[in-house]
Formats: sequence, structure tokens, C-alpha cells
Amino acid sequence: METYSSDALPAANRRLAWNALYSTQVNQVEFTPASGREFRASLSLGHLGPLQFAIMSANRSSIERTRRHIGSGGQRRYTFIAQVAGSSSLFHCGNQAHLDIGDFALCDSAVPHLFEMEDSSRILMLRMNEATIRKHFPTPEQYCGLRLAGSAGLTSMIFAAMREMHEKIERGFTTDYDTRLAFHLLELLSISYAVGLNSRQQVSAVVGIRLSDVVRFIELNLRNPELSPAFIARGLRISPRYLRLIFASKGEKLFGYIARRRLEECAKQICDPKWSGHTITEIAFKWGFNSAAHFTRSFRAHFGMTPREYRQTKLN
Repeated sequence: METYSSDALPAANRRLAWNALYSTQVNQVEFTPASGREFRASLSLGHLGPLQFAIMSANRSSIERTRRHIGSGGQRRYTFIAQVAGSSSLFHCGNQAHLDIGDFALCDSAVPHLFEMEDSSRILMLRMNEATIRKHFPTPEQYCGLRLAGSAGLTSMIFAAMREMHEKIERGFTTDYDTRLAFHLLELLSISYAVGLNSRQQVSAVVGIRLSDVVRFIELNLRNPELSPAFIARGLRISPRYLRLIFASKGEKLFGYIARRRLEECAKQICDPKWSGHTITEIAFKWGFNSAAHFTRSFRAHFGMTPREYRQTKLN
């Protein structure tokens, strides 16, 4: 088991050094501590057959994976996140999952995401490549960014099994049956998701994969003011009609999804102290809006207040 701690890094550039370490060992991301906080984190890594187990803790921080990180290459990986202590929130694929102890969420490294950890937050991550997860979850895309409650179905049993398995790996546990154990663990997770999220619309594997392609394309191009159904159809080499059919399975209109996601990203930056030196119009235009008046109207309709009021409320 490999163990890392931010305490072992130089205090002068601790956050940057941790970003580099985490990017090498897990995924390319950017850690940012809450305003005025000294950054602290720890990470331990181990393996069970094709699965990587990781435990991470941190004080109040945000972890962001952007188009820049995704564009730098690396193998596509899926990560099941289980909340072990404290709480956190995952913003991913147009969904928001607030996690308390025992809750799960699934994350796709090929799509941008923001993960916010509260103080004393500790998570268990189960990471795997695309080929491995698709043997058990034919369309994992439909679950990305959703919260699987710890009280749902078999989730509490899976949570306990994952924690125990990680503790055994931490103590140096090895066996000739690692791959079989990993297989059964993923099968149990698959059943738990099917039971716990059985109200979610099921789609065919083909449509599910194509929908994932559409969502990923939108998320990667959300800042582009030219983003439109025609732009997406050209980019994915599909017809506009087929695009509409695919997106209909998501239960949200395409234009509505794009507008909502842009507004959500603007809202996050408007109340982020790091962006306090930027005007609201600057932020809006960076996320694809080209009219300040239209942005203000849309923002008020979505959040019930103007962008300026939103910033004052969140930053005060």
C-alpha cells in the first residue's frame, strides 16, 4: 500500500506539489483549498486485481478536472466514490450529488467535474478502466454524477464490504483470487445501483453510449458560444434528428440542458473568491453567453435573483 501526505511536502508550494503528486498517481486535477485555509490532504493506494483502491482525506477543498486536464491524455477511467467520513458534493455530467457517510457516486474521467470536500471529509475510491466497468455496467454513463443513497437497497452491505476489503489491502492482503474478488465486488455494485436507482429511466446500451458522447461533447464545449444542436450534430457526425432522439432519453431538452449547465457554471464562479476580481459580465461571456441582458434575465429565472444579488448573498 502506497501512502502520501501533504505534510511531507514543502510548505511554500504544498498545494502545487500535491496537485503534481495526485496527477501522477490518480488523475490530472487541480486542488484548491477553501479561502484562507492551509491545504492538507492524505492519500493511500492499493490494488485488487484490475481495481485500484484509494482512500483520500482533505480539509475543506475543491478538486476540479477541466477540459485542459482531459485534453492532456491518459486512459479513460471510471471511479466509484464512497463517502467514509464527513460530506462532499460532486458536480458531474449535469448532475449534482451531495454525499453523506455511506453514499456513493460514479465519476467518468473523460468528462469535466468538480468535487467539493468539506472539513474532515474522507472518501474511498474504487477506480477501473472502461473495459472493466462495462463488463458489469453496460451503460455506466447513465449513473455518472448521481447519488446512490447509503440507505438504498444493498448499498450499506457493499459499503461495508469495500471498507473491509480496503483495510485488508492496507494490511498487505494478497490472494490468487484477486480478479475473482474484484469481479464479484463489481457485480454486487451493479445490483446495488440497479436496485437503488430503479426509478431512473433505462436506455439501451447503444443509446446510452451515444448519450454519453453527446453529454461529454457538450461539457467539453460549454464555453463555446457556437454550441448548438447543429454544432453538436456536426461534431459527432450524426443527424440533428438522431441527436434529438438520443437526448430525449435524458428527460431534458437539449437547449435547456445547455442553458442550465452554463448558468450553473457561472453561478459557481460568481460566488468563488478566486473570481471576485472579475465582473459578472466577464464570467458570463467566458461561459458562452453573448448578451449581458439575456444572461441576467436567464439567471434570475433560474436562481430567483440577479447575478449581482447572488454574488452578494454568497460572498457575505
